Amino acid sequence: MIKAFTLIELLVVVAIIGILAAVGVVSFSGFTESAKVSATKQIQSQTIKYTKAEIMKCKLGAATAMSGYLNCTASNPGLFAFNVMQALTNVSSLRVGNIDYGVLKDSKNPYDNSLPAIRSRADYEVGQVSISVIDTNLQIKTCYRSGCAAADTSLVLVSTTD
Repeated sequence: MIKAFTLIELLVVVAIIGILAAVGVVSFSGFTESAKVSATKQIQSQTIKYTKAEIMKCKLGAATAMSGYLNCTASNPGLFAFNVMQALTNVSSLRVGNIDYGVLKDSKNPYDNSLPAIRSRADYEVGQVSISVIDTNLQIKTCYRSGCAAADTSLVLVSTTD
């Protein structure tokens, strides 16, 4: 007598595997989304800490900071704030193609790895730390999720004079 699975048994197994695969895909996409959010928050946090530390070097008398890309002897506070932003986002010697990079050039946008995570922009962009200057402050805007709803964004002002 030949022992084999019936067609119904095989269909049940295929259906179960299909259901498990569908649940797994949904779970996996949720995990990747939360990983991108966490990575963006981490990049923002590191950028703020690094910026404050490098500004403090200047206040303590260093001639340069940010790996030599920031001249600490700017003629006025507004220009110094602009120079800090430029060192973070737009160093001509670090340019690749038509994309500007700053001293934290190894940080990539978690939502688009072809772009840097830190850029000189005034708007919210998903996965990006956008830096602009307001008077003597750096305005750091970060969007954590696609759509950039108010609950998924952050705005931090970093003083370059305090």
